[in-house]
Amino acid sequence: MAHKKDYKPEDIMFPEQRIVQSELVHEMKSSYIDYAMSVIVGRALPDVRDGLKPVHRRILYAMYEDGLTSDKPFKKSATCVGDVLGRYHPHGDASVYDAMVRLAQDFSMRYPLVDGHGNFGSVDGDPPAAYRYTEARMSKLCNEMLRDIDKDTVAWDPNFDESRKEPRVLPSRFPNLLVNGSSGIAVGMATNIPPHNLTEVINACVCILENPEAELADLMEYIKGPDFPTRGIIMGRSGIRAAYATGRGKITLRGRATIEETKNGRTQIIITEIPYMVNKARLIENMADLVKEKRIEGITGLNDETNRKGMRIVVDIRKDANAQVILNQLYQYTQLQDTVGVIMLAIDHKVPKVLTLKQMLQKYVEFQDEVVRRRTQYDLKKAKERAHILEGLKKATDIVDELIATIRACKGGMSEAKAAIMEQFGFDDPQADAIVKLQLGRLAGLEILKIEEELASLQAKIENWEAILADDARVLAIVKEELLDMKKRFGDERRTEIQSVTGEVDIEDLIAEEQCVYTLTEAGYIKRQLKATYQAQRRGGRGISGMTRKEEDIVQEMFVGSTHDYVLFVTDKGRLFRIKGYTIAEGSRTSKGSNIVNLLQLAEGEKVTNMICQSKDADTEGGFVTMVTKQGLIKRTPLEQYANIRKSGLIGIALNEGDALAWTRLTSGHDMLIVATRNGQAIRFNEEDARPMGRGGHGVRAIKLAEGDEVIGVCICREGGTVLTVTENGKGRRKVNYKLRDWLFSRQRYWGEPFPIVWEDGRHRALPESELPVLQPDLDDFAPTGDPRGPLVRATEWIAYTPTAHRETNTMPQWAGSCWYYLRYLDPENTERFVSREAEQYWMGSTGNPGGVDLYVGGTEHAVLHLLYARFWHKVLFDLGYLTTSEPFQKLVNQGLILGEDGQKMSKSRGNVVNPDDIVREYGADSLRLYEMFMGPLKDVKPWATKGVEGISRFLARVWRVAFRENQEGEWEINPKLAADAPEAAVLPVRKELHKTIRKVTEDINDMSFNTAIAKMMECTNAMTSADVVDVQDYDAFLTLLNPFAPHLTEEIHSRLQAKFPALAETQLCQKNWPVWEEALLVENTVPMVIQVNGRLRDKLEVPRDISREELEKLALASAKVKIFLDGVTVRKVIVVPGRLVNIVAN
Repeated sequence: MAHKKDYKPEDIMFPEQRIVQSELVHEMKSSYIDYAMSVIVGRALPDVRDGLKPVHRRILYAMYEDGLTSDKPFKKSATCVGDVLGRYHPHGDASVYDAMVRLAQDFSMRYPLVDGHGNFGSVDGDPPAAYRYTEARMSKLCNEMLRDIDKDTVAWDPNFDESRKEPRVLPSRFPNLLVNGSSGIAVGMATNIPPHNLTEVINACVCILENPEAELADLMEYIKGPDFPTRGIIMGRSGIRAAYATGRGKITLRGRATIEETKNGRTQIIITEIPYMVNKARLIENMADLVKEKRIEGITGLNDETNRKGMRIVVDIRKDANAQVILNQLYQYTQLQDTVGVIMLAIDHKVPKVLTLKQMLQKYVEFQDEVVRRRTQYDLKKAKERAHILEGLKKATDIVDELIATIRACKGGMSEAKAAIMEQFGFDDPQADAIVKLQLGRLAGLEILKIEEELASLQAKIENWEAILADDARVLAIVKEELLDMKKRFGDERRTEIQSVTGEVDIEDLIAEEQCVYTLTEAGYIKRQLKATYQAQRRGGRGISGMTRKEEDIVQEMFVGSTHDYVLFVTDKGRLFRIKGYTIAEGSRTSKGSNIVNLLQLAEGEKVTNMICQSKDADTEGGFVTMVTKQGLIKRTPLEQYANIRKSGLIGIALNEGDALAWTRLTSGHDMLIVATRNGQAIRFNEEDARPMGRGGHGVRAIKLAEGDEVIGVCICREGGTVLTVTENGKGRRKVNYKLRDWLFSRQRYWGEPFPIVWEDGRHRALPESELPVLQPDLDDFAPTGDPRGPLVRATEWIAYTPTAHRETNTMPQWAGSCWYYLRYLDPENTERFVSREAEQYWMGSTGNPGGVDLYVGGTEHAVLHLLYARFWHKVLFDLGYLTTSEPFQKLVNQGLILGEDGQKMSKSRGNVVNPDDIVREYGADSLRLYEMFMGPLKDVKPWATKGVEGISRFLARVWRVAFRENQEGEWEINPKLAADAPEAAVLPVRKELHKTIRKVTEDINDMSFNTAIAKMMECTNAMTSADVVDVQDYDAFLTLLNPFAPHLTEEIHSRLQAKFPALAETQLCQKNWPVWEEALLVENTVPMVIQVNGRLRDKLEVPRDISREELEKLALASAKVKIFLDGVTVRKVIVVPGRLVNIVAN
């Protein structure tokens, strides 16, 4: 008996399955991102073109398919829901029905898209009746959402089971996204677009059509603000402007309430409108709870008297109570006044974007332009097809007898007759099909006349449609005409009122702009005074009192600025505040001012350390807020990150425990700074040495402090200025502001090894080799002495080499010798000279040809010191005659620092260090090597991104798959697209791309632009991937280009290919000559040519590179698009700019 094989259940279900090992974290990340994007794009957010989410779009299209237009009878909602579920939306029925109910609610939709019959819920929050009880159909306005959808006006996608297609978007003949708004919550983002008035929105669209450069102020002349279906009152316009300008804002919306007096002398508050999406029943319950809790007193009764005529909530007021006060309390404590958060987020080409008002209008107008064009193209295509058949019928009526005879002679069926008349009379298939199906009654004279009339009418339409498609202006005119027709048929009056708010009025225009003196004391008293208060005095003047102050209080900050300038305040906790100058109270000369806590929301113990003037006209681009802490950290943040500072301030720096801000100023981005400490230490550097970072960063070290020392001051240097230092005891010192290089070399006095030199009788000599190296003497104090000889001057016994000779006290930095290591091995066995002239010139070049070292690459933090000393000591040796070249390096490159993924310098304490071993283990050494060169320009500081390594790994995988493919056994085999003898024409496109790549990569490597070289190789790989055939020699030349970047992979591929293609060189790629491009393969056979009429673009042509001037003129004049603009005018001149354009001058 044969043994029966044991099968596992999964093998029976999936006989071809393969188990792939995958990291759980990677799979979870990938799955979550896929899920998030699915929710964002396919469920929760509306499309910017039709303003609908997928579920709403599917509901409306399913109703359209079932013929449920506004002129047809209602149908059960259950039928609609079932059709949507079965055809397009395989989710729960509740979500579909809820979405359909919302489309029918006149208190949710400004213009309902579904006409509901039955109970569809109420403003009190009552649920709708079950879908078996309600009926629905499309509203009249909804008909316009789907008008012309059958004319190929939109793109289509397969449904979930690919049994039918569904529209990607509806034609939407009105701007539904703004008109009806939308709200939704996706993964990590949300949208809340309020509804608007259709008339206003269409007027704004027309404004965009007539003036594409229209600004927000122009558009707000038409769109005043949101228009809610429940009416209400919008308080103020600032929130509206912010929402329209940035896509985000907050709008304060009030219900409408009036105070009325009853016959018995009592007063009532009558509420007739409530804010949008507020539950009326819950609002009344909330009012009652406030009365019970006695948070609002004076209300004796609450009655809901709402009926079919409208909403009416009556609030009875006690006789002795103030109705206006109670109404204000209702606004404050209940949703009778609500805040509508606006987030204008929508899907634009499958990407979620926050859009401004203008962008939304532009996107809709562009979409309608596309709809009109596609509809016109569809009509044109159908008209041409019909005209072609009519032309055949017209021809057939002239030879009807011959046709009948031919058809009668056919013994077979209709197909044989079709073939016979096509062969004998030259008709094509559509014409022949129409002729054999022609009824004899159509041969009557009147019927023939109808054919001719229909043909003439179609030809006129075809001509008109072709003219429309050729003229952008006519297309936009049609869009405008159709929008205005929509406004005429469906436009209505605005429902929501917009009231101005006194506190919102831009009072700046009412305040005179004056120059004032702003002062802030250490105790926190601030005031401003007119600059004119202080008169100019002569040198001997005593001055006048500027303020009254507390004992021990001193003026901490003072500057002169305009009342319209911004004043920035920085606290010791790292927070920034900003207010207008005029909001600071003006005080008299003798006043103390007001305390800063009355202006700023400071925490307990928080103190303002700096007050800075920011001009109202200052450009924030390029500027920085630069901060230095007491612990010696510096942080620069771009000024634009402080464009919107809240009343509660913004965190400007994350301070370490025990640290505080010492200094803050606005800098240009290129300023030189001097940082001074309490112990008298100072450092000078360019602010660019401290990389910019976000507001939440800690900063980087500006100066290393001794124990107990702290930063007490920072100043911005002026070129050629001097430094004045004043101590707390009143002593001062003025000092020249030295350059960085002076400071660098002065450090030799304090750090490093003593020079092996002694001085005697004014002459110096070297110590014998037996006494080397010279070690520093033991010293207790290495602090600066003020003596030019440095700290070693204290070692008097060590200095006295002999009674008549003393040692050199300057020292050589320990890294200095390591910087000229390239000189050590030029002639290491020479005992007579440092290096022989022959050896030095062989390795280092000769006079006039400097640079034995081809390339010096230094890191950001090491290049300044090491490179500077290397060049310095080389120059010293050159001056002493030991070398014949004054410069050691032909090319110098400072490599930028690679930061952590958080944008900060890698540090174990921050936990942002990337372990190269982990990267190599997961992605391979080639991926790491290639990614570091692809990150960006070599000199730039760049943050690490592991996702970038993943991208590089995928690129290398594509390179591999050009050469190999996986067979059914899971083994790699040579890709059949690689060929050794393919026809020239087949491989020419890839070969041309390869030679472009050779040139680009060669040039970029010489320029150290590795990132752009790799990008070009990616393009070449894409070309090879999509090609049907690739010459193996071309592919091997590409591997040679890639070899310096990814040596392991390329050598592996090269060695595997050698077995099948013996013509490939047997050497390793690294030993091959570098590929050379052929100029002939870089030349394109055709060039693009712009055709203008009177200086305006009318057409673009691809023409042969060597085309003559005469042939080019003929082609330009023969262009169908150009002929439209030459009809009825005379060509005066044709201007040809070779290789660029042809301009036809006509009038």
